[in-house]
Amino acid sequence: MKKFLAFVVCVVVLFVAGTASATERFKDLQEKAEKGDINAMFLLGGKYFKGEEVKKDYKKAAELWRKAAEKGHDDAQYNLAIAYE
Repeated sequence: MKKFLAFVVCVVVLFVAGTASATERFKDLQEKAEKGDINAMFLLGGKYFKGEEVKKDYKKAAELWRKAAEKGHDDAQYNLAIAYE
């Protein structure tokens, strides 16, 4: 029983630690996008499009993809074209 409880505690700790780091990665991605990093803009646009770690926002996704596309990001250009279909 003690081993099981120790296992459950470890799983919970790892889950909480993973969630915190995911939040930190998202904030880092936002900061990079704001500074003009086209890969960050592209990835952040995908998160808004899919609703990963944020509420779905197709308009925000398209805005981020457009900014990245205008700076030459090929995948952002493709996603933007698909989003308008």
